[in-house]
Amino acid sequence: MGEQLHDVLDRVGLTLSHFLTLLICGGIFLSDGSEMLAVSAMVKSLAAEFPDMGPTQQGLLVSTVFVGVLLGSACSGAAGDRFGRKPVIVFAYGFLGVFGCLCALAPSYQVMICLRFCVGFAFGIGVPAAVTMVVECMPTKYRDNSNNVINAGFPAGELYAGLGCMVLMPQLQEQGQWRSMCLWSSIPALVIFPFAIWLQHESPRFLLVNNRREELTELIKSWRPEEKDLQLDAPRDLESPAGV
Repeated sequence: MGEQLHDVLDRVGLTLSHFLTLLICGGIFLSDGSEMLAVSAMVKSLAAEFPDMGPTQQGLLVSTVFVGVLLGSACSGAAGDRFGRKPVIVFAYGFLGVFGCLCALAPSYQVMICLRFCVGFAFGIGVPAAVTMVVECMPTKYRDNSNNVINAGFPAGELYAGLGCMVLMPQLQEQGQWRSMCLWSSIPALVIFPFAIWLQHESPRFLLVNNRREELTELIKSWRPEEKDLQLDAPRDLESPAGV
């Protein structure tokens, strides 16, 4: 008879890897906050360059981001269960960084709408995966506070974008400066993207459910070398299709 994964995680406790996970997953929220404030702040500057942007079009530009978030969120769970939490997080960072920068090159309002939808999709697919990653990695007693920590990334991202507005668009309507603001708000995603590839591990629960036990054992041993001959049962709340 084996033991449950959460018992092993509680015994391992917090390691440097867990704090890196908090930073990487919190970065999704930071990027989200940065982009959300940026798009709200630069609509006047956009309207100064694109004459076809009236009040309705300005509101639609901001709202389109949330349509992307809706679709991304609907896809996130299935993608995370199919490919893993890490690939979805990495994809979200890459998608966000690329399309965030492409917004700076938008030649028209219509193109900008499409690009902002893609930015919203990146948030939508990335945020649930980041939350799931944290919950599935952390010892039981730290899970609530860990979620609070990564959610703090959102106001931190808004603060970052606000600083960019003060420097790049102090009047919030300077023509052409919205392009610089698009690049500024994309920097967090571009910076964190390589760290998500190199430093973020896969969710231990995902590895267990998908019968990738050797990878799981290596991951647990990297956290606590004393954990060697692990005998883990499948999670009680899930009958694995992989037969674990």
